[in-house]
Amino acid sequence: MNLRQVALRGGVINLIAQAVNASLRILVIVVFAHLLDPEDFGIMAMVTATFGILTLFKDMGLSAATVQRGNVTDEQLSAMFWINTGVGALLALITLLSSWAVAAFYRESRLVELTAAFSLTFIVSAIGIQHGALMQRQMRFPALAFVDTSSLLGGILIGLGSAYAGAGYWSLLTMELGRVSLNSILLWALSGWRPGMPRKASGMRSLLMTGGIVTTNGIVMHLANNLDKLLLGRFFGAEVVGLYSRAQTLANFPTDVINSAVGRVLLSTFSRVKSDLEQVRSFFMMAYRLLVSVTVPVACAMAFLAEDIVGLLLGDKWMSAAPIFRWLMPGVLAFTLLSPFYQLLLALDLTARSLRMALAIGPIMIVSYVIGMQWGALGSAIGLSVGLVAWFVPHLAWTVHGTPVTLRESLKAVGLPLLASAAAGASGLMALSTWGEGDSHGMRLLLALPIFTAVYAFLLLVVMGQWRLFRSVFQILLSRRSTTTATTES
Repeated sequence: MNLRQVALRGGVINLIAQAVNASLRILVIVVFAHLLDPEDFGIMAMVTATFGILTLFKDMGLSAATVQRGNVTDEQLSAMFWINTGVGALLALITLLSSWAVAAFYRESRLVELTAAFSLTFIVSAIGIQHGALMQRQMRFPALAFVDTSSLLGGILIGLGSAYAGAGYWSLLTMELGRVSLNSILLWALSGWRPGMPRKASGMRSLLMTGGIVTTNGIVMHLANNLDKLLLGRFFGAEVVGLYSRAQTLANFPTDVINSAVGRVLLSTFSRVKSDLEQVRSFFMMAYRLLVSVTVPVACAMAFLAEDIVGLLLGDKWMSAAPIFRWLMPGVLAFTLLSPFYQLLLALDLTARSLRMALAIGPIMIVSYVIGMQWGALGSAIGLSVGLVAWFVPHLAWTVHGTPVTLRESLKAVGLPLLASAAAGASGLMALSTWGEGDSHGMRLLLALPIFTAVYAFLLLVVMGQWRLFRSVFQILLSRRSTTTATTES
């Protein structure tokens, strides 16, 4: 099987697995929204917004370094495992000791015990990082998909059991702790690798430098993505941040699913062909056009049908989140369309540039939603989207400069699905205004979504001629030729 087939089939497997995961998460959103109150989600969001940034330190960027490097020895893998584990233990201790300060900051005493229990997630998840990175390096995508889905399902069952038992916001923590525990257990069981005893390994300096840049990049972006919830929780209370965080989770949900499925494959594939720039361009543009053709219509449909989606999934008590959800979508889409280029920069050893770009887009996001926050959660959502959409083209031009990918072909890849989605959205809204008045949220979605999908597919595939892309993808997937073998050893 050639590398292109391995990459595409890995992407398809990951996408199927992520679709299953998405269905499970949607089920969780629906069930938990009826079992818990907005305040419960707000309490948990206060903890994750405050300490979520520490999850970036437990990795230290070393998983990306493992995947990205041409050669990694067993000694280096073991050294990185012990670094990850030690850092995870340190972060757990920091979180535990900070529990009283966090409760005082939010003026919420319930956060003391919840924060202390949350600290366990750092240790549990850290011990599986290098096992997962090694499997990604070996392009074992089916096994990784199994781990992701199984651990998610197990965590959900644990969380739902707690929620039905009346645990309230604690059920959200038990779900996450159950998920990360099962994830690490399965990675150890399936990877076949065991770390050696702690000892010094040669060649660690460059790995740590790469990991340091990746970690710093992640810290900047985590602050930009979570400071809004921290500020809303501090100045507006648990209920407001609960509404905002649920709207943000829904808004990010489908695009996160698609990007996580594709991103894992992109870095593994690009790292193997980065010496051939034309092959890098060919791989990237095929993957990006496929990604955009799915991501853009999903995001646009969600924005057009915000009230019905929120009403169906969360229930009427969450309808105040619908306008927040709608106005978050343009920013979510802009950020999502830029994300694959980060994998490209990592594969091409342009990690320093990716950090400079994070140091630019992060403050833009923060300033945008802080300005809007004077009008509450909705103002924060509008400000964030305005800032990201305005920065989209300059950021994209900066990203592709000096790479085999051009700005023109990138913008064309985005523009065609965007035009088709806008027309499809208008058609769906016209159908609702004509035939859907007074219907339930579910019936309105059953009416609008097929019309949206049919119009979008016709315009993109037939009118704009994108059927050739999907035909070539299916030909590669179905081909039985074996030309270039994918290297999978560590």
